[in-house]
Amino acid sequence: MNTLRYALRFLLRARTYTLINLLGLAFSLACCIILLRYIHRELTVDTHCVDRENVYAVQVSLSGGVYWGSYAAYRNDSVLIAPELIETKCSFVPLENDFLVSEGHRYRCDVLATDSTFFQLFSYPLIQGEKNLTDPSSVVLTQSYAREVFGSDNPVGKTITYSNGQEYVVKGVIGLPTNKTWLNFDLLLANTSSNRWEKMPLDLYRFVPGADMNKLNQVGKHPRSLNPHYPSDTRVYTFRFVPLKECYFSKLEIREQSPIYVWGDWGQLQIFMGICALLLVTGLLNFINLYMIFYAQTHARIRYTPGVWSRNEELSLHRFLPRTFCFPLWLCCLRGYALN
Repeated sequence: MNTLRYALRFLLRARTYTLINLLGLAFSLACCIILLRYIHRELTVDTHCVDRENVYAVQVSLSGGVYWGSYAAYRNDSVLIAPELIETKCSFVPLENDFLVSEGHRYRCDVLATDSTFFQLFSYPLIQGEKNLTDPSSVVLTQSYAREVFGSDNPVGKTITYSNGQEYVVKGVIGLPTNKTWLNFDLLLANTSSNRWEKMPLDLYRFVPGADMNKLNQVGKHPRSLNPHYPSDTRVYTFRFVPLKECYFSKLEIREQSPIYVWGDWGQLQIFMGICALLLVTGLLNFINLYMIFYAQTHARIRYTPGVWSRNEELSLHRFLPRTFCFPLWLCCLRGYALN
């Protein structure tokens, strides 16, 4: 009780100094919490993927450019990946800045033309209807886009007309995951062989656990002719499989061509990590400085109080360090537990 009373007396005596240090600690902790939430969101992109560790996209290098694509997009390619290594394959065509017509009104949309295997790789909460794209004329809307087009009405079963003139029936409405996503769209269209989108499809592969991805990427490093039956065409291409968790931080030309993709900057994220650490250290040093002063003051008073402490006893390191650092450490653990 004597220690607490002396500490409180010191804090009240040096009010300005106490206020500055406590505000510094509070401000640094608040900034750290905000930065940690941002960093956590950036590091958990696409965690709604069913098996993010084993899902891969394909980077195709062609004529000096790097694109998302498919290793089997070129019919003359002789490369075949053993089917037993592929658990699920999903192809989709990004159709950005397109439009649809509903009840005479035109609405802009970003679209993925795909099939039901998309829902085998990604988990989206079902709001209404069903997550099914087996019907060639089916479409699944996101909840926000369904509200934009149909308002508060139930969109399931209603018909929309896409920009190519084909009519689609709304089969379901899905919500957005809580985490950040690499692919952002307004609706999913059923993709069939009869559709001619005139765009390169993108493939996602879910490989079986234990597949040797280094060996597969070594195969893709071998340059292959784009058109081997046309000697005048000297273009060659290579490909490699990229883990889905790395796609968000990749730097490809497509980032300037499509609003469907969201991209992150790993270098910028590392800077934020460093700033967060510096803010935390600064706040803790401010607290340690304040605690050290009033601890020294109270110790000086107690040391010369008869029956409380010996006159010749001095402030030793093994007494000071635990009292100085245990409380900041406890605060860090508590904050980390709250964030989790």
